[in-house]
Amino acid sequence: MSFITNLKQKIGYYILRKGIKKSKRNKAFFNFDSAKAIGIIFDASHQDSYLIAKSFMADLNLKNIKVDALGYVKTKEAISYFPHHEGIFFFSIKETNWYGKLNYSEVDEFAKKSYDILIDLSMSDLLQIKFIIGLSAAKLKIGRGIDNQEFYDIIINIDQNKSLKEFIDLINHYMSVLKNPK
Repeated sequence: MSFITNLKQKIGYYILRKGIKKSKRNKAFFNFDSAKAIGIIFDASHQDSYLIAKSFMADLNLKNIKVDALGYVKTKEAISYFPHHEGIFFFSIKETNWYGKLNYSEVDEFAKKSYDILIDLSMSDLLQIKFIIGLSAAKLKIGRGIDNQEFYDIIINIDQNKSLKEFIDLINHYMSVLKNPK
């Protein structure tokens, strides 16, 4: 990583952390039995991830849960490779400013929605996705990795060499066994 890229990323995380401290959200616990609306964010740079995320969305829809998704694609040109699917919006690095914050109306609307659950399916740490998660009004945020405690309410620790499908299997497991405290 070059000095300039590293500096931009540090500034981006600094601005994001300030935004998180200022943002207000109503935290609450939901599982897949009680959730009515779920937001999903995923890295769509590879078609496999898109297909797995789309299948996960279909499974959640079968449980009568409304699902919206944002797919991050590394290049704007690659967005044209994905067929239109209702409820899935795509964005690329070209919709970000110089330090990584997104300037895209669909992303802003997504972040402002008060989803019952927001699930980050990205298997790598991308500042662009962290901006959405950090500033989201979602009541419960789920993601992976122990270094992301400030971004998520539930963290599933999974090895980097595990697949997205294995991560989704863990999410399904935990969201079916965890019950709403009374």
